[in-house]
Amino acid sequence: MINRFRQNVRAFKVGTWLGWQIESNWTNPVLYVLFVVSRPLASALILALMYKVIAHSGGSDDLFAYIFVGASVYALVGQLMEGMSWAVLEDRERMGMLKYISLAPSSLYAYLLGRGVAKVLGSLIAVPIILALGAVFFDLPVSWQSINLPMLTVALLLGIVMISFAGLILAGITMMVARHGGFLGMAVAGALFIFTGAIFPITVLPGWMQTIARGLPLTYWLEAMRRALLDGARGPGFESLGDGRLLLILAGLTLITALISLPLEAWAEHRAKEKGLLDMNTAY
Repeated sequence: MINRFRQNVRAFKVGTWLGWQIESNWTNPVLYVLFVVSRPLASALILALMYKVIAHSGGSDDLFAYIFVGASVYALVGQLMEGMSWAVLEDRERMGMLKYISLAPSSLYAYLLGRGVAKVLGSLIAVPIILALGAVFFDLPVSWQSINLPMLTVALLLGIVMISFAGLILAGITMMVARHGGFLGMAVAGALFIFTGAIFPITVLPGWMQTIARGLPLTYWLEAMRRALLDGARGPGFESLGDGRLLLILAGLTLITALISLPLEAWAEHRAKEKGLLDMNTAY
C-alpha cells in the first residue's frame, strides 16, 4: 500500500514537471506571464466593458463585482478541464507515449492529475493580476482588507481538487473518443459557464435550469470564491446559505465528483486498453 502510494506520488510529480515544461519552456518567464494573463484578462475586460456600456445609466456596483470576479476565477475551470483532456491526446497522438505510461507500475490517473495541475499554475498567476487590475482601473472592491483568507484558501483548494476530478472524467472519455476530443474540455467548460452563475446570477435562469445549477459543485465554488474575495457578499439565490454550510456542500459535492471520477477513469483506461485505443493515431 505504501509503495503504491509512493508510486502515485512519483507519477503525479512527473506529470506536473512534464506539464510545466511543455507549458512554459518555449519562452522567457516575462513573456510567459504575459501570455497566460492575456486570455483571461481579455475575457474579463470584454465583459466589464459590455456591462459598463449597457448599464451606465443605472448599473449596480455589486453586480459588476459579481461579473468581474466570476469571469476572472472561472479561468481556472477552463484551464484544468481543457488541460487534462488535451494531455491524453498529446501523449497518445503527438508523443506516442500514453500506452507506455499506462504500462508503468504507477497510476495513469495520478500522472494525468499532475498534467492538469501544471496547466492551472499559469492561471494561479493570472487571476490575482486580473483582480488587481480590476481594483485599480474599475474600482473593483477587492483589497487585502476585504479578502477572507481562511475561506479563500479552503475554497480554492476544494475547487482545484473538484475541478481536477471533473477534468479526469473528461480525460477518461477522451481516451475512447476518436475525433474532436481536443474540444471536449473547452466545450464542457463553456456549457458550465452558463449554468454555474459565472457571469450572471442563477436566479435569472428558468426554473429547470436553476435546478441543474444548484446540483453543480462549480456553482457553490464560485459563490464561495466571491464571498472570500468580496468581504462576504452573498450572491442572489444564496442569501440564506451561511459560509460554513456553503463550504460543507462544496466539500460534499467534491467527494461525490471524486467517487464518480475514480471508477470511471479506471473503466475508461481498461476499455481503451481492450480496444487498442491507447496507441491510436487519428491524424486529425
